[in-house]
Amino acid sequence: MIEIKLNVDEIHYGEILAALMPLILEKAQNHAEVNSGLLRLLQGVRLLPPSALQAMVDALPEEKKEELVVGLLTVYQEQIAQELTQKAAEEHLSLRISGIEAHRTEK
Repeated sequence: MIEIKLNVDEIHYGEILAALMPLILEKAQNHAEVNSGLLRLLQGVRLLPPSALQAMVDALPEEKKEELVVGLLTVYQEQIAQELTQKAAEEHLSLRISGIEAHRTEK
């Protein structure tokens, strides 16, 4: 096994949130403890144009944006690893991503 560490210096938070929105909704719909009001809110956010979602995320302080992305990567690490493995296979690369770990660091 090889462990690879990636440092991300620049990220487009709204795009990541928009890309993960289907996974967020799927997970929320499959969990009984999710408040129905929260589920409706998430479904409404999903319908926003990307520019509106970007504006919402841009309004957050940098630290909160980073925490949001780290949280999403942590919650959806298995699905993201599967997607990356699938993309690699489509490019005829034989590898399997077995895990993803994310945490915030000071610049």
